[in-house]
Amino acid sequence: MNYLYLKIFLLLITLTSELFACNIKFRNFGTSPDAVKLNPPPLTINDPLGGLNILTPISTLCPQNKELFGTMVSLFYINNELVEIRLERYNQNDRALMELAIARYGDFKRSLGLDRKSWQGFNKWENSNEVINYLATPIQGGNTEKLSITSKQHVNKISEYFSKKEQWKK
Repeated sequence: MNYLYLKIFLLLITLTSELFACNIKFRNFGTSPDAVKLNPPPLTINDPLGGLNILTPISTLCPQNKELFGTMVSLFYINNELVEIRLERYNQNDRALMELAIARYGDFKRSLGLDRKSWQGFNKWENSNEVINYLATPIQGGNTEKLSITSKQHVNKISEYFSKKEQWKK
């Protein structure tokens, strides 16, 4: 019995250390998009309100973390300042982003009796400097996971930006 616990413990340490090896926050909040040098070059999407999304597959940032392949990373800038990092996975039928979020930012409350893979919903929690949002929901053909990390310093800037964007759409 102790041998089984040891194997489970070693497996969890291995998975956690591999997830920690992926530095999803490879840019500091507030930095300019000019600092992003990736190969292959990422897709960039500008808008007239000063928003910029830089999109790249996670395999560009973390080629050693095959369990995260299929994840798209979005670096969101407002007026040339990084304000949010978003990760999205579609139809992967696992909880790789949940595992990453828990490994990096700590566990969060989930419905009792559900294992991680079965859990669906939204959760928001904070650490000393960041706001973390996690979503897991079913879609046609599988599941989707979304993880966003926002600096507390930029929360109001993001709120103002999306408020302006709503007005602009009208």
